[in-house]
Amino acid sequence: MSGLPVTAGREEVANPDMVALALRRHDAGLRSHLEPSRFPGARVLVPLGPTGKPVVTESFRTVPVFSDLEALRAWAMPALGFLPDPELEPAVTDVGTLTLPDGVDELLAGEAWVVVLNPAGPGACHLGGVVGELPLKPADLQDPPVEKGFLGRSKGAGPNDPRVKLGERNQLRDAVAQPLQQGLAARDAGDLAQALKLLRQADQVARQVGAHVSSVVATLHAARLLIENGEASEGAGHANLAAMGSNRHAKPRLQFEGLLIVAQDSATRVQEGKTVAAGAAAWTADWLRRLADVAVGQGSMSTTRQAELYRRADEIAATYNDALDNYDPDAYTPQGWGQPHESR
Repeated sequence: MSGLPVTAGREEVANPDMVALALRRHDAGLRSHLEPSRFPGARVLVPLGPTGKPVVTESFRTVPVFSDLEALRAWAMPALGFLPDPELEPAVTDVGTLTLPDGVDELLAGEAWVVVLNPAGPGACHLGGVVGELPLKPADLQDPPVEKGFLGRSKGAGPNDPRVKLGERNQLRDAVAQPLQQGLAARDAGDLAQALKLLRQADQVARQVGAHVSSVVATLHAARLLIENGEASEGAGHANLAAMGSNRHAKPRLQFEGLLIVAQDSATRVQEGKTVAAGAAAWTADWLRRLADVAVGQGSMSTTRQAELYRRADEIAATYNDALDNYDPDAYTPQGWGQPHESR
């Protein structure tokens, strides 16, 4: 997706105030959420698919939108260290705009369940929808206090913050990419401790920038390393969080990787005679089915690959061995609550 087609005029879209507020809330430890009504009339960029409709990604049916073209291009870049898989990447054929706040409501009234701003940063946050998290607290909707520095100047994210300024973001992205690349090099050299240290550093730097995609990339690579070196529980936990957090990174390729890690851990646990809860296995399988359904609907995945992933999902659902858990794997499907999946 790195070669994005851009219609004339899209380069002019910029929303520094929106990015600054998202970062101030992020820095203050508040939930990553912005109310679109705070920026009436603001235009944001939205990637469009082959049908001309906004791109919908991964199993939470998330539509990513962007404060500016730099943030969009950062999200569209392939994830570092993962083999390309075009069928698990949204097909972007154009870039459009929508106007806040009504544009977000229109997306949620259509095919989207979640709308997320700048998944690759800066200031990744939700704009609306069912985000799969606890309800927002009043503090999450308030402007955090602005700290004052030298001569009363603001210390919080503002127009001069390098995370906000378009001309300085490349340096920030390089600061994230460097420990990530070094971590993968250490992994390839067999230095587990150094690889994990660098991957955790990449995750921390990505969080400071508000770049959720890079944070998840580092987390998934660390998860693989942990599992391969006997820390299966911790590694699978990392992968599960990455898969569940897909409504913030909006990258189906990364959600798929997380699901495969969790599925392999479940299979291993069964082989070792350990208990795997029906709920955990069924949710993992259901996410995989819905991921495939969304990709087919968006025109990136073939029906043959969809059927293959459905078969894989059935295998995952069959791994659980908790006889006391009567979890219904068809309770939550792309067709709605209580509607069974079509047999394939």
